[in-house]
Amino acid sequence: MVVDGLTGLNRKRVIEFAGSHRIPFMYEGDFIVRDGGLVSYGQDLAEVGERQASLLDKILNGARRTPFRAIE
Repeated sequence: MVVDGLTGLNRKRVIEFAGSHRIPFMYEGDFIVRDGGLVSYGQDLAEVGERQASLLDKILNGARRTPFRAIE
């Protein structure tokens, strides 16, 4: 399920409907799983924020380009 304004506001109802009808829904955001959804395929936004902060700290403290590599 892709989260938009309508499904985001009604996510509890969607989760309850899927559970009561035994429909295995896959959700976009991990926050929906914390609300009771089955599984999420989206990125962990807290981890993304931590990585961004770490890279910004390195840049602001004068790190050269060489230590930056693709993040797996």
